[in-house]
Parts: sequence; C-alpha cells; structure tokens
Amino acid sequence: MYGPEDYLVMLSDDVRVTAYLRAIAAVVRPGDVVLELGTGPGFFAVAACRAGAERVYAVEPDDIVSVGPAVAAANGCADRITFIRKTSQRVTLPVRAHVLIEDMRGALPILNTRFAALVDADSRLLVPRARRIPQADTLWAAPCRAPEIRRRTHFPRDEPFERISVDPLSALIRGVWGKSRIPAADLLAAPRQCARFDYTQPGTLPLCGDAEWDFGGPASVDGWCLWFDTELADGIGFSNAPGKPEAVYAQAYFPLKQSVTVASGSRMTLRICAVQSGDEHVWVWDATHIAASGETYAERQSTLAGAIGDGEALRHSAPDAVASPSGAHTVYATLLRLTDGARTNASIAREIRSVHPAAFASEREALAFVTSRLFAIGADETIQ
Repeated sequence: MYGPEDYLVMLSDDVRVTAYLRAIAAVVRPGDVVLELGTGPGFFAVAACRAGAERVYAVEPDDIVSVGPAVAAANGCADRITFIRKTSQRVTLPVRAHVLIEDMRGALPILNTRFAALVDADSRLLVPRARRIPQADTLWAAPCRAPEIRRRTHFPRDEPFERISVDPLSALIRGVWGKSRIPAADLLAAPRQCARFDYTQPGTLPLCGDAEWDFGGPASVDGWCLWFDTELADGIGFSNAPGKPEAVYAQAYFPLKQSVTVASGSRMTLRICAVQSGDEHVWVWDATHIAASGETYAERQSTLAGAIGDGEALRHSAPDAVASPSGAHTVYATLLRLTDGARTNASIAREIRSVHPAAFASEREALAFVTSRLFAIGADETIQ
C-alpha cells in the first residue's frame, strides 16, 4: 500500500504526468464515459472531466480513494466522478466505458493482478473497441554491471568473521529482483526487445520474454537491466530507460548468481517469465553464457529462492491440509456468533472477554480486536 506522500511523489513526476495529461486530452471526447483503474486520489479522473468526459468511474482499492471526492470538489467536477473503493474485478458499472485510463505498472508492465484486471475490464466494463491509455508497452533488456547493487547484496568482507559461512544469506539476496536506477554507462550491450504488450488485445498479453546479445569485447556482467517504453496515445509516450529523464518507475534489476566474465565472441541469452501466484508473481529468469569456444554455462533463478520461510505456510495452504482447531479459532467463532446486527462493538468486546478471559488483558484490548477484525472481514473482497 502507498501512503499519501507516495502519491504526491507520483504526481510530481513530470515525465509520467505530463505524458498522461497529453494523452487524456487527445483521447477523451466530450460525452465519453471513462473508467480509471487505480485512480489513487483521482488526479487523472479530474483531467478526464476537463477533457470532456460526461462521467468518470474512478476505481481504487486503497484508502487514498477517500480523498478523491475532496479533490474532485476542489476542481469543480464532483458531480461527474464516481469513486469506487474496490478492486475492479468486484465492480459493476451501470454503463460500459468508452475509455480506459490506468497506470498500475511499476518498474515493469507486469505487476500484481494488473493483466487479470485488464482482461476482466475488457470483457465486462468497456464497450467494444474502447480507447485505452496506455495503448501498448515494449519491454527492453540489456546486460549490465551494477557495482553499487553488488556492494549492497554481497558479503562485504573477503572472509566472514571466524570463517562462519553466510552463503545461504547471500544466495537469498541474489534471488531477489528489485527497482533500481542503472546508469546508461553501465549497460554492457545494446538493448534488445524482450516482449511487447498490446493492451488493445488484453487476452494475448505475454508473460515471458526472450533476448540475446553478442559481445565484441571483454566485460563483467552482474545482471540484467529491464525497462519499458510506453505508447499512451498516438505519438504520445515516454520511457523509463537508463539515460532518459528520470521517471518515478526507475528500472528493474535482475541479478546473476555470480558475475559472468565474457570475452569477444561470447553470447548471452535471457529468458524471463512471470508466473501468477495469488495477487503477485513468481519471476523466473534463465541466463545462458556461450563462450567463443562453444562452452556453455546456464543458470536458472527464481524469486522463490529469495522467499524467506520454511514452507510451513505452503503446507497449510495445500488442498488436503487438515486444520487443527486452536484457541484463536474458538475466539473467532465467538466473535462471529456475537455479530448479529444488534450488538455494538463495545458489547461484543465485553462478551468476548467474558467468554475468553485469558485472550485479552483488558476490555480496551478486546475492543481493538473486535473493531479491527470485523472491519477486515467486512472489507474482504474475496467473498461476494
């Protein structure tokens, strides 16, 4: 979740915001119904009204959407924007929208449930051949050096204290990709297109990309730098590529397990895939180094390798797992039994503490438990 200051940072990004405002002015027509996914505080929803939209449905699951009506009122368009605090898959609109506006990306176009939301919106919430902002993204990659990242993610001593191995910790860190700013000078070969995402055909969006490079001289490759060029509307777009004006997205960096020294005549290949796992993705990236001699070295990395845990949560989530009742289960059962539409939170807290005196040190603690849990249950969008 983002905080209010994060939204201010995003809305202060000249590269992103200027391009989006130009695209909205070019795409939205008078009388349009507009759907914005991930509206945040409603900034682009206001821009759509100024471009002539008759009605904007501004969808956002985060708390920040509660600021939206005040932003709309401050800009004189509160009567034309409907703010909806839900994920878009749980939204039903009275009419289908002519235009979709969204920026649910991060450093990469594939993020969380974005693609699933776009497919769902296309099937339920948009008119046929609806106009979209953005229209397409192109994913690029290049091998790079990353000395600062390596310094932060590798054990800083030539030898650990008392020769106590920390190799498992180092391996854990190298299984994590992250957002970073890679200088253009640290790219070691020309960028190659990995994938293209055409949002006018959301059902065909790729989840894998491939690229390869030939090296004309020696280099030490630490990992891979990825970024995207976006086409928001005809002739309007921007890029978060290294060397371009800084955008809020920065770039994505995927490390190699160990730096690879390449020589003239060497070739490296990259295949990178995102596998949906719940609301997030498991990333898998395969690298191959083919030396001029023909000798080949291949490695596979995955964000599963960077996940902390002993597998206990995975075991409990298995379909054939059997849940053993615990004290927490009985407390929750009492909470749900007492939630009858007549009792106040305070009366439920008093009763639940009398039934489970060992679970709560005070009535105040019981009340905090009741209010937080009932709110979370009521806001659970996994249950219709």
